[in-house]
Amino acid sequence: MTIHGAYSVVFNDTADIIIGGIESATIRSQVEHKADPTSGEISPRHQSITAIKPVADFSSYCVADCLDAVPLTGTSITAMATGVDIYAYAHVHGAGRGGASLHRKYSIADGMVIPAKISCDHRGDALMTCNILSTWDGTNAPVIETDLTSVATQGDDDQRFTIGKVVLGSVTIADIRSFELDFGITANTEGADSDIYDTHVSISECRPVLTLRGIDVEWLKAANVPLVGKVATHATTTVYLRKRLQTAAGFVANATAEHIKYTIDGLMWIEDIISVRGAGPAECSLKLAARFDATNAPLVLDTTSAIA
Repeated sequence: MTIHGAYSVVFNDTADIIIGGIESATIRSQVEHKADPTSGEISPRHQSITAIKPVADFSSYCVADCLDAVPLTGTSITAMATGVDIYAYAHVHGAGRGGASLHRKYSIADGMVIPAKISCDHRGDALMTCNILSTWDGTNAPVIETDLTSVATQGDDDQRFTIGKVVLGSVTIADIRSFELDFGITANTEGADSDIYDTHVSISECRPVLTLRGIDVEWLKAANVPLVGKVATHATTTVYLRKRLQTAAGFVANATAEHIKYTIDGLMWIEDIISVRGAGPAECSLKLAARFDATNAPLVLDTTSAIA
């Protein structure tokens, strides 16, 4: 029996970017299979694979590293020196992890990486998920597996972030219990000439949405967020993810520029006005749909920010 587990994800470029803190990684083939019965028969006689459109995703607790490597507009794998590597880290029977030349590597040499979402619960650690869309470079398969290989240097696992200060439309939103930033990116791969693999990938839409859930039902209030919604701008809206200390209780000092900050332009509204379950506290939820203000990106990011 052979058992493998997760390992760091590597962006192979002139200066490699190694994403540590990996919580999960998945690669799917997305095979499109065609088999149609004909001539009145109930079972097909002919079948074929008409398309293979591999996609992958990974999630990491090293949110700042992910954001630096994968901006809102995505990252081109095609422009990298040798693409993205996802490893299957060999487990050793009766021991821990395998040594050199015992692992598996999956290489994606063409396509793009896009940010998918950041999510965090009260007292939890923020987790960022990125999606990988692969394409065919005309020579190599979109995903190439290599057996009995060594792994790259393990990435640092030195970051944990959690819910921080949130100000939307000049209103401080307190008592937050969950945070989700969906980057709202739609990217498509395209092919032609009946090739099995797609050869082009691009972003068609970017519509980020921030969703907050909390235990202050006064989020809905004329002075806070009225029922008709409220406008948010980059000048009046800041969202922080607060960095934890690595080996102690508590957080990096607010004045230290190691936190993550977003400014957002858009429209916000109260989604769940009040939601009560059993004897627990009533909850309220809020959504902020970002937009392009003709000057700034819908989300403006700083991974080295102090908390003001």
